[in-house]
Amino acid sequence: MEKLFALLKNTIALQTQANGLTDNLSLHLAEAVTAGDVPKHLGVMSGAQQQAQDMGGSALAEAGQHDEAKIYLSRLQPLVHGEMDLAAGQLLKLQSATGDDLSPELAALQKRQVTS
Repeated sequence: MEKLFALLKNTIALQTQANGLTDNLSLHLAEAVTAGDVPKHLGVMSGAQQQAQDMGGSALAEAGQHDEAKIYLSRLQPLVHGEMDLAAGQLLKLQSATGDDLSPELAALQKRQVTS
């Protein structure tokens, strides 16, 4: 169980980092658009979101190996394979967003990541 809790802690830390990157781009969106840096930011954000999801997947696998941890599966499954998948999909959609679509799409991603 110690390994599971370490994986859960790391998942939370990585998701918090991914959330922070999204918040940062949202705060500085106009500057990033002007500088042409939005694709670079989105690449870093996608990588961070994927790392969080991968760590969450490892936590799911670990929880499945312990009878006493199976209770966590019902909470982790919808987060890792639901909300985190949806956040990754929103990041993909953001990569093709332009102009006026960027801000609302970014706000939707922020809302999704808070759920994750």
